[in-house]
Amino acid sequence: MCCCIESTEYLYVDTETTGLDVNDELLCVSVLDNDGKLIYHSLVRPLHKTCWEAAQKINGISPDMVKNAPEPETVISELAELFRGKHLVAYNMNFDARFLKNAVSSAASLHCCMLAFAEFKKIPDTKHGGKWKWHRLVNAVSSVNRDFSFNAHDSREDCRATREVWMNIMKDRNIARKYGVSRSSELQSFS
Repeated sequence: MCCCIESTEYLYVDTETTGLDVNDELLCVSVLDNDGKLIYHSLVRPLHKTCWEAAQKINGISPDMVKNAPEPETVISELAELFRGKHLVAYNMNFDARFLKNAVSSAASLHCCMLAFAEFKKIPDTKHGGKWKWHRLVNAVSSVNRDFSFNAHDSREDCRATREVWMNIMKDRNIARKYGVSRSSELQSFS
């Protein structure tokens, strides 16, 4: 196993949202520690959206479930403290970071498991003009561990799956050097 993964404390984060657009809002966030222990989980009450039928069919989170949940500002503040100085991994970091806003700015670094896995698989992207094809989390985890099962689109379960993919692909020295954190390399971050 590569020294990078052994010497680095990662936190795995996943969000569930009202949709995929810029006007959509956070509904749920979960965080696992490096050992796979759930260290944070909260539903979030959207400030503007009152209905998200399409997203609800996917993530199972209804307006009734979040009516008494904390507002985004409270959750973001708690996460900023939790993330301070940590190395964050999300399956699609650009997406999750957009909803976690200022919380991710307190992290030491941000890592996109989806981009790392795409390069790990090395299947050319012929549709979107990128270098490597992006894969759904369910396909990525199946590729690294056929025996791993999880309930997709549940933030806790998606964190578990992301951790499984990350731990496996960080065994590849080239992927670990480019996407992980090592003591001798500069930290990678997203803007």
